[in-house]
Amino acid sequence: EGSETAIPHASSLPTSRLFATLLNCYVLEAAYDFMVNVYECECIGSTDDHGVQRTMTLPFIARFEMGTEVEKAAGNLSRASSSKSARAQAVDAALKYTPQTLAGARKALETDPAGKYSTIVASNLPIPGERAPRANPTRESLDLYVLDADGGKKRGKKVTRADTLYNMTCEVAEFDLQAAPDTSGFHIALDGRKYGPFMSIKVTACRLPGATEPLRLPIRSFVPIDS
Repeated sequence: EGSETAIPHASSLPTSRLFATLLNCYVLEAAYDFMVNVYECECIGSTDDHGVQRTMTLPFIARFEMGTEVEKAAGNLSRASSSKSARAQAVDAALKYTPQTLAGARKALETDPAGKYSTIVASNLPIPGERAPRANPTRESLDLYVLDADGGKKRGKKVTRADTLYNMTCEVAEFDLQAAPDTSGFHIALDGRKYGPFMSIKVTACRLPGATEPLRLPIRSFVPIDS
C-alpha cells in the first residue's frame, strides 16, 4: 500500500523550506525528459572616446524581448515621453530574419520594412497566457512575434496574445537588429534580465567552440512538451 507525502500550505512555510518542498516535488514527480536549445545574442554597443567598441555575447534559453516596455523598465523613457503616441515611443531599428519551415528548412533572408517597433519577442519556451503560436523548445527555431508602431496596418491578420496584438509571427532560425544611426541604441531583455543599450544584436543558436551541433540542455517536465 503506497503512501503520499503531504505538502504543507505555502503560507505556512519560510521561503527556504518552500523552495526545498517544490524542488523535492519536481525531482520525484517530473517524468518527461526533453532537450532545450540554447541561443546566444551577439551584442555590439557604441564606440567609446578611445575608439573601442563594446561587444559581448549573452546566452539565453527562454525569451528575447525588446521594445517600448523594455525601454521603460531600463529607464530609457522619461515620464514626459510616456504620454506620447505609440509611434513616438517605439524603437527605431532595422530587422532582418531567416524564416524556417516546420520541417527545419531555412528560407531566404528577409528584411522587415516597419522601421519602428513597439515590441519584438523571440520565444523558445511557452509561457502562461501566451495565445500566439506556442513555442516548442525542441525545434531548432525561435517563434518571432513582432508589433510595429503602426499596429500592422499594412500587414495581414493579427495574432492575439493575452495583452498584445502581434502583427507578424513566424519561426526563425536567426535574426538581427540594427539601431537607426541617429539614435543611442536600444535595450534588450534576455530571460527577463535587461542589457544595453546596443547599436546592433544578432541572435543565433549557441554552439561551443569547434562544435557543429547547437548546444542543448536536458530538462524534465511534469507533462509532455507537445501536450
